[in-house]
Amino acid sequence: MLARGDDPPRPPREGMRRRWFTVAVAASSAFIAVYIPHVIRVGTKVVGFLPGYLQQENYTTGSRYGIIGLFIIGPLATVVALLILAAVAFAVLQFSHPDRPWTGALVMTAAALAVATPHYQWYSLLLVMLVALDGRPEWLAFAAGGYYAAYPALGARYFLPWRLHDAVAYGVPLVVVGAGWLIRNELAKRAALAAQPAVTEPAAAEPTVAEPVVAEPVVAEPVVTEPVATEPVPAEEVPV
Repeated sequence: MLARGDDPPRPPREGMRRRWFTVAVAASSAFIAVYIPHVIRVGTKVVGFLPGYLQQENYTTGSRYGIIGLFIIGPLATVVALLILAAVAFAVLQFSHPDRPWTGALVMTAAALAVATPHYQWYSLLLVMLVALDGRPEWLAFAAGGYYAAYPALGARYFLPWRLHDAVAYGVPLVVVGAGWLIRNELAKRAALAAQPAVTEPAAAEPTVAEPVVAEPVVAEPVVTEPVATEPVPAEEVPV
């Protein structure tokens, strides 16, 4: 119950938009609090094998991105990859449903897979879990793409050039998800039209203009009465 004069509660996403500084400080503080014990204990080794992994997989040189690498190679490819991920994160923050957080997480995870195009299929396990929550099976194409990226020659009779392996592995899922999005939107539009009650527009009656009736003067003909001739009635003789 709201007391008189109280404002109604804002949705979570609206609150994040209005108090973005508070949310950012809270998230950063939680991250720092979790990692401070590890930093105190091992120092810079807290990052683990991440720098070696990025170097080993050629992310540091910008030649590892399967789809972006078809157009851009080098440090600029890394900049483009970061800009794409930032744009997707901003779109998820602005347009995702606050009551379905797994949908935004699914989009963000799929975007990271499409940008990074990893060779290891286990990176898609998080996406599979999110698909189970979201309920749209077309996103599982990214998991299948991860297996193709790991084993491009598995059961294949025809081989693509090695430069296209990662682009095909994660580019085809993008097409599948896009086609699913178009089909779902079209079905939703048809369902919305079918659910609407049929409204019959009243037929607009055209005004009828009554033409004036011109009465012709009726000329009365004189009635001529003919005289009726009466025959004389003979008087009866009276005897005297």
